[in-house]
Amino acid sequence: MRPHTPVLLTTTALALAQHARVLPRRHPEMPCSLEFVHLVGITSHLTLETGCSSWPVAAATSLAALRAMADAQHWRRTRPMAGDLLLAAPPSAAGDGSPSADAGAPGAGDEMAEEVSIVVGLLDRGLTVAGTVRRCALVVARPLGAERMALVEEVRWVDARCRALAIRWSAGADEVERAA
Repeated sequence: MRPHTPVLLTTTALALAQHARVLPRRHPEMPCSLEFVHLVGITSHLTLETGCSSWPVAAATSLAALRAMADAQHWRRTRPMAGDLLLAAPPSAAGDGSPSADAGAPGAGDEMAEEVSIVVGLLDRGLTVAGTVRRCALVVARPLGAERMALVEEVRWVDARCRALAIRWSAGADEVERAA
């Protein structure tokens, strides 16, 4: 099995966003952004010899299930990093992606008000006391009709202590060393 590697996830997500731009939807019952995360995770962690994937998030079929899985596995991170999944409300149409722009998304508890994206890179760290505000490059899928999804590259300020949940689904180098 391929190890739980964020580099494989970010590289695949970025390549699809820059070259494919539009993908077919195969699971319309699932939120579009979650379907994209599963597609990227499963294909980037597929071992051709066995035909199996080591993608650990495949069991989550809703954003609420993804949040529950992150809590159960202790995958929450206070500072988003490349390779993390980011569960957050999308920025408002009139907003510029700044922290204040995502603040008042309608239906805060509603799954439609949230989406999951893949953090493909960190661009800047905010000047806060805790150092938790980061400007992230993200790839997210949004519905394009009923049968297709549009892949979007975004830059957004993220504060994982407040409105966003950064999900670290892979083991860090120190955790791998401790487990060995």
